[in-house]
Amino acid sequence: MNIKMVAVDLSTAIPLLQNGSIDMECGSMVHTLRRAAQVDFSFATAASSDQLLVKSESPIHEIEDLANRAVAVPAGSTNAALVQSINASKKLNMRIVMVKDQAEGFLAVSTGRVDDYVTDNVILYGLKQRATTPDAYRVTGRQLSYLPYGIVVAPNNSGLLSAINETLALSNQSGRSEALYKQWFGGIGMSFDDQAKAIYTLNSIPH
Repeated sequence: MNIKMVAVDLSTAIPLLQNGSIDMECGSMVHTLRRAAQVDFSFATAASSDQLLVKSESPIHEIEDLANRAVAVPAGSTNAALVQSINASKKLNMRIVMVKDQAEGFLAVSTGRVDDYVTDNVILYGLKQRATTPDAYRVTGRQLSYLPYGIVVAPNNSGLLSAINETLALSNQSGRSEALYKQWFGGIGMSFDDQAKAIYTLNSIPH
């Protein structure tokens, strides 16, 4: 296959799929019902949840500790919608700062622009690991959500979607999906938990 890589973000991926500029998106886009009305998603490839990234010396441990503090979230994300909802329901008076990508979110925490960055925990663990001083940061708080990932395909491309799902199903059956999960997610501190096991078991669709 002649593969052309195209950089996208949450604001561009769906429009580029819809107009045919790209055929599929392989990243950390969460499968939601709203997005599924615009594009097609493969079987789940993994799942994450919203947590908090703070400096190690921070007094923040749970999202309630962010009352009257500044928190960064990715613009246009499920993370932003969740934080806005919690902020309103719990009356935390957080100052929510929208960032364009993960690098800007981490920079906002590292420079003290915000007290915390909220996004998918697998991304937070990766940001922490790649930091110059990983021990200067910690991922904290209870899991606030369920965020299933999938490969995103342009609408009305059932042939490509079927090929992707068949590949994923065979990978789940053979144990390759579990091995890849442990290799890449385990390397940043994510355990192969019951949630991950359930995803691969449920999507081991027979041929």
